[in-house]
Formats: sequence, structure tokens, C-alpha cells
Amino acid sequence: MRQEEIEVRLNCLEEINHQTIDALEMVVSLGNFHSSIDKMQDPVAVFQETDPRLRRLIPFQVVSFYLVDELTSDMKLVYCDPPSQMGSVKEEVEFLIDNGTFSWALSERRAVKAFSRDFDSQVLLHVMATHARIRGLFVGMLDAREKNIPDQ
Repeated sequence: MRQEEIEVRLNCLEEINHQTIDALEMVVSLGNFHSSIDKMQDPVAVFQETDPRLRRLIPFQVVSFYLVDELTSDMKLVYCDPPSQMGSVKEEVEFLIDNGTFSWALSERRAVKAFSRDFDSQVLLHVMATHARIRGLFVGMLDAREKNIPDQ
């Protein structure tokens, strides 16, 4: 192997090493909740703790969470940041219900990415579930040109 090839490979390996260290540090910080998540009674408090961690991974413009109402089994929007986007989130979710994407996300139980009805935003849906049942749904919105989410 030539000297130049060895240097290129070494630089590549050093870059991979730096990226791995950065990823590990991010994972540690994402899991380091200030208060124990198990002791939180209010789901909104959990969502408030989770919101900035999600935004560190993906540059969401809007972060929202739906929970299943225990009495009616309906999904209710219980957290949205920024709050001024609550109406937009509800409209997009209605659109995704109508075109079948919402039910697809529920059945897949993994992240599902779709475009908003005007194609200005990407919408990421991710079911929050236990083994036995669906508890809620994460809905994140980001710019349509954002490339930080790979196609599913």
C-alpha cells in the first residue's frame, strides 16, 4: 500500500472514531433525565423532558404527542411545542387519518414518514406502545427539504 492510501485510510478511521464518540456522548446525554422518569406522574412532564432530546437528534420544527384516552380509546393531543402549532398538527393528523397513513403507522409500530398535505413539511409518526397495546403517538414535523431522516 502506498503512503497516500495509508494516510487516507487513517484519516477516514479517525473521522469514524470521532463520529462514534460523538454518538455515544449523545446517547448518554439523551438518557440522563434530570429527574427519574419512572417517578413522573404527569405524562406532559415526560414529554417536556423528551422534547429537547428529540430535537438534538432531528431538527423538528414541531414536536407533539398524542395519548390514548383510557375511557374512550380516542387519541388526544396532549403536548405540542410550539403551542401555536397545535391546530396545524391536528389538521395534518386528520389528513393522515383520511389518506390511511395514520393507520399504517399504528400497524407498523415503527417510524413512518409522510409529507404534509401541502408538501411544505415532512411528518414523522411513531407509535408509543407496550407489547399489549398502543399508548399514544409521537408526531414530529420538519422542513420538507430536511435530510436527517432516512426513507423508511
